[in-house]
Amino acid sequence: MSRGSFNNPNYNDLLKKTEHYDKDERYMAISDLCEALKRNAAQANSAEAMGSPPPTSGGTGGNTSRIDSQTERRICSAVLSLLDDSSNDVQTVAVKTLSVLLITVQEEQVVE
Repeated sequence: MSRGSFNNPNYNDLLKKTEHYDKDERYMAISDLCEALKRNAAQANSAEAMGSPPPTSGGTGGNTSRIDSQTERRICSAVLSLLDDSSNDVQTVAVKTLSVLLITVQEEQVVE
């Protein structure tokens, strides 16, 4: 993934790649998704620390954006499906991403 797009991830593209037939594509997609979620959580936390909630986005990610609930739901579904992936490496990153999801997405998404 190029440096420019890494700063502003397109969650739809990453989610599509999590279903790719090539395990390397799935691995990179879930790894990039995990890093994007970590950045999003860190930015949300820093915005809260400054006393202002981060603005919502249309699911495209960004510097101080919040992921919309539909995209959160799709991310949760993708991560859960990758827990049963045929590649152990993909499964490992999916578990790591699951731990990030639990602190990143809204509580309603986790309960579902």
